[in-house]
Amino acid sequence: MKKIFIWGFLVLLLASGMLGAQDYDLDIDIDLTESFESEETAAPFSLYGYLVNFSTINLYTSGFRIEEAEMGNTLYLRLKGDSEPEDGLHFHFEASYTGSTGNQNPLAIYESYGMETGQADHPYTDFVQSLAVDHLWGSAAIGPLDLQFGKMPIAWGTGYVFNPTARTAPSAFMETVSEETPGTIGLAPSVQLGPGLALQGYLAFQDRNHLTSAALSDGDFNNLPFGVKLQGAAGRFDLSAGFIKEVVNSGSSYTRYYYLSGDFAGAVWNFGIYGEASLRFPGSGSSITLNYSAYEPLDMLELATGFDYTIPGIDVVSRVEYYHHGPGESSKDLYDNTKLLSGELMVQGEDYIFLHLERQLFNYLTISAGGMFNLNDFSGVIFPGISYELYSNFIVSMGGYLFAGGADTEFGGEYGPESIDLTEPALYVRMKLSF
Repeated sequence: MKKIFIWGFLVLLLASGMLGAQDYDLDIDIDLTESFESEETAAPFSLYGYLVNFSTINLYTSGFRIEEAEMGNTLYLRLKGDSEPEDGLHFHFEASYTGSTGNQNPLAIYESYGMETGQADHPYTDFVQSLAVDHLWGSAAIGPLDLQFGKMPIAWGTGYVFNPTARTAPSAFMETVSEETPGTIGLAPSVQLGPGLALQGYLAFQDRNHLTSAALSDGDFNNLPFGVKLQGAAGRFDLSAGFIKEVVNSGSSYTRYYYLSGDFAGAVWNFGIYGEASLRFPGSGSSITLNYSAYEPLDMLELATGFDYTIPGIDVVSRVEYYHHGPGESSKDLYDNTKLLSGELMVQGEDYIFLHLERQLFNYLTISAGGMFNLNDFSGVIFPGISYELYSNFIVSMGGYLFAGGADTEFGGEYGPESIDLTEPALYVRMKLSF
């Protein structure tokens, strides 16, 4: 049944594109900067990106006393390129270099917790530096059809901090170095059905964990993630409703989840309002289980909703976001920090509130303060920051992370099953040069 659905869906999109009776203006959000032309080709080409140096100091405290401090640094280069071989065709790539040392290197952190990383077994492998091609995709506009293919960001949803409908790649929670959505190999067709109405979808060829080991079973139809949604406009709001299949490969088995999804974004008066949600069906096998006898919808629901508003008179930009994390735990006694370290979960609890305030001064100085709070165990993390635009393409930022909470709370310190403290306060300096 799923084979028929997947291939039928793709054939439908391709067929509708080949009809091409009307010309549709499909907006492709690509930032093209300076163009370069050679004698061999007349196709415009642009090359741009940014370089970030991110330094942190972790402060190990006892009460209000600092007992120890350690540093870490990440040097991150993002190189981007765009080309338009001809009208209706686009090519995009993004490559990255990462060099991480000290507490910014995940392997160093894991080993400090007593976890095996395999570094000692490969003494000639560079575990500090890495090169990667993260985005590499092309798109073609064929009548009402826009077909995107390659390694691309599949970033569904409208949430600011949390994205319950983004199910194709590991979540980069509270990412402070790069600014990107991980690329996933796949196809992403979109058909314009009429004014303000479109059918979008994707078929991915990688599981959510993006494992680097190869197996013939990765190509089994049961193990291919996909999503489809209908998107439209109603007044000042954009709305969508869809269906998602998520596949998680643990290395020894595949787990499949099925979701109903939806999102919206718009404005009411001077408030920007947004939200997205995913509701998981029962079961985790190769098909949807219709046994609802023990099904608790709130435990299977992930929902993020919020608003942004500029406070008049003082020009402070404010943002508030609420997140319900159904798979989380309402009791701190059930927290499992190994799920954070493995990437299975971003947070432990069920309900969160995110707050953020930002004010720009003198057109080059920005001060901010934010916080995220676990509403189940009443713990939280506060992150003040300040950034200075020394040049239009060079920004220096400074800030920190301050954790607060009672014993065994998520942001309060150590909790089980392995007694590991993931909440040491930290200070950082971030420099970004764009080109």
